[in-house]
Amino acid sequence: ATEVAAALGRGSAGEATTTAEVGSLVGGACAARDRQALVATSRALAAAKRACDALQATGQMRYAAETPLRCFERLLAEARPQGDMIDRFAAAAGVSRDDFAGLLHMWEVLRLDPLHKKQQGHLCLRSGFVLALARARCSSATSTQLAAWHSLLQRRGPRVSGKAVAAIDSIAPRERSAFIAQLHVFCRLRGAAPVLDEPDALREYLAHAGIGDL
Repeated sequence: ATEVAAALGRGSAGEATTTAEVGSLVGGACAARDRQALVATSRALAAAKRACDALQATGQMRYAAETPLRCFERLLAEARPQGDMIDRFAAAAGVSRDDFAGLLHMWEVLRLDPLHKKQQGHLCLRSGFVLALARARCSSATSTQLAAWHSLLQRRGPRVSGKAVAAIDSIAPRERSAFIAQLHVFCRLRGAAPVLDEPDALREYLAHAGIGDL
């Protein structure tokens, strides 16, 4: 724990990160403080892995130690999702494509789907800890943006049936989970919580919401 804490406390703007190219949360190049946060988190994650190996930690202990750091790193470093449906959902929700993709990225990285939380039980990622890392380490603009996105994604959302999505031929099997995630984000942006447990109900909702035919 001491090594992890020390790693989080180090990092300077001149150091190169060991992760992929840093993504931008708040326009333009990622702020120097955000780069420092990413470097420090990469070091802390490596330290956590070494500590878990040395302790021969159980899977649950390793999950608790590594997952928040890994998710925080992914929020800053990974490229945002792309695709035609993201453009359509963003336009219908009245937000920019970048904002919708950012919300979707957070939804997927932090595993905010209520079904996932129910399945994982006590092993469910506590997203509040990830946001606390952002408040402590990131620029004010980035931490504020992440907090605003997280607050929006905590709204009540739709009840989506996988069978209803599977019944729509234009959504390929490999695209279904991504489509459901996009639908969750879209409904929360609209402040809507529809019951979409039948194919006709899903089609009707999307048509009335401005998505159009699938």
